Amino acid sequence: VLNRLLANLPVGDREIAGLGVGGLLMEIESRPQPRDPKPAAKIDVGAVVLAAGRGERMGGSNKLLAHFDGVPLVRKVIERVLASKAKTCIAVVGHEAERIIDTIEDQAVRIVSNANYMTGLASSLKVGIANLPPDIAGAIIVLADMPQVETVDLDLLIRKFIDAGGRSVVRATHSGKRGNPVILPRYLFDDEESGWLDDVPLLDRLVSEKLKAVAEEVAAEYGRSREDVFL
Repeated sequence: VLNRLLANLPVGDREIAGLGVGGLLMEIESRPQPRDPKPAAKIDVGAVVLAAGRGERMGGSNKLLAHFDGVPLVRKVIERVLASKAKTCIAVVGHEAERIIDTIEDQAVRIVSNANYMTGLASSLKVGIANLPPDIAGAIIVLADMPQVETVDLDLLIRKFIDAGGRSVVRATHSGKRGNPVILPRYLFDDEESGWLDDVPLLDRLVSEKLKAVAEEVAAEYGRSREDVFL
């Protein structure tokens, strides 16, 4: 239309109507047409259940195989994780692995073995995290000896993580005291050069001063103390 006007040529209804299929509305590289906003990336959380330890605090026997309401403890914890909003579940086994596997192998859980479980919890944590799918935004770390942590508690942590944009460390608290479980954002466990996973003798130290320097911590207040949920 502009070309016709500049050339003193008549502009009629046909040319004006053509504006709707080209003309001034034609997209060019320097003036792209508006696009629909991209949908927000989905934030998925994967669960890592640590079930590799010797579990002897109950007096010699493996407490993960002790029955609660007629169900082995490790199976009860796995069932609650699978009922949560976690997208996937990795179970790390070590001590008495065959007995643990026999207890949970019919569940929709990926079972991985940590041959170095005797070196401590950190080695099991690394094995579990290494086996998470690449599209997982964060890992909720669940200890298998917590019979009173319920699905609703896990979902609370996951919701907090999603609300925080999937970039924060989220952990359970009670009256301001830190506890477990905890959710770690992917960029922390993708940072292999930091080596921070080699320096975690206890899960209670995950949110250390080192981590707080690179990640915001979000508290998810539970109605029960850590003494109520641990064995």
